[in-house]
Amino acid sequence: MIEEKPVTKKQENHQRPSSLISKPQITNTAPAPSIVPAEKHAPSPKDIRGAVISKQPEKNPKESLYQLTAPDAKDRPTPFENRVFWLNFVGIAIAILTAVFFYAQLREMRTQTGVLIAQSDSSNADASLHAVETNKQLKLAQEQADAAVAQVTALQSQVAAMNNQSSLATAAQIPFVFLKEMPQEVETLQDDANVKWSQVWHNSGGSRPIGLKIWSDCTDFLSTSPFTFRRGISLPIELVIGPATDRTIAGCEASYSYLKKLDDENVARGRAGDDLRRQFYVFGGADYQDFLGHPHTVEYCYQLYWDNRSLKFGFRLIPCIKPNNKYNCTDEECEDWNPHKLSAKSR
Repeated sequence: MIEEKPVTKKQENHQRPSSLISKPQITNTAPAPSIVPAEKHAPSPKDIRGAVISKQPEKNPKESLYQLTAPDAKDRPTPFENRVFWLNFVGIAIAILTAVFFYAQLREMRTQTGVLIAQSDSSNADASLHAVETNKQLKLAQEQADAAVAQVTALQSQVAAMNNQSSLATAAQIPFVFLKEMPQEVETLQDDANVKWSQVWHNSGGSRPIGLKIWSDCTDFLSTSPFTFRRGISLPIELVIGPATDRTIAGCEASYSYLKKLDDENVARGRAGDDLRRQFYVFGGADYQDFLGHPHTVEYCYQLYWDNRSLKFGFRLIPCIKPNNKYNCTDEECEDWNPHKLSAKSR
């Protein structure tokens, strides 16, 4: 027979399994451990020392996992938050795509810009090279043009020199006839004297004049106005003068008494304060043609001048003064010269 012994409370607790022994609960301010299945979570020594293990009902591991992945209804986002989230997500995606697109465009633009710059540099280099070549060609063309101008100038100078030589040769051959001088001679008569002036004509050209005709005259005119230069009063003398040759022909003549009377009248008018004067003139001319057929003419005019009245023949002929000095001329210098009417005026 088994004798039952009273068991004290201490012993009763000692005989209970450790898992059934309740421990006093200790409030701990430390953060709660994460929820994991009960069979996989081993209590830490701190939990064992500071807390009384109480028996808790076992939980299903699937429920524990659901508690980890599925939040409570109050923690779930609202439809508005979901809409904002997706809008932000779409906006960020669009921004990223736009950035990628712009980056691609920018890269393509940079690539194209690089190509254009390279082409521009190449074009500029080609243009510079072309400009250099063009400048060289222009410089060469300018040098050739300058050389051509110099050659043309030299040719022109040579032609001018040849023409000048030809002109000089031609001019040297063209006859030029003029009155060289009029020597004065006196022929003594019984009661008077006769004064004569011969004419010395000279040809300074290299050929003889063709159809040379010489005419002359002498008379008195008032000196206050130009006298009428009358061509061909006397019959012309046909004369032949060779190159660089002189020919002397008879000229005008007048009596000494006639010349002295004109001078005495002029002296008396001067003493009376009268400006009227009557002068004795010797004038004439010559017409001819050169070997080229060009007509020429020459005119001369001289007047009597008393330079020593104490002498009997104290006078001489001098070239006419104004207004009759215009009659000492050649060719176009003569105011009535007409190459088409020279033959008609001369006889």
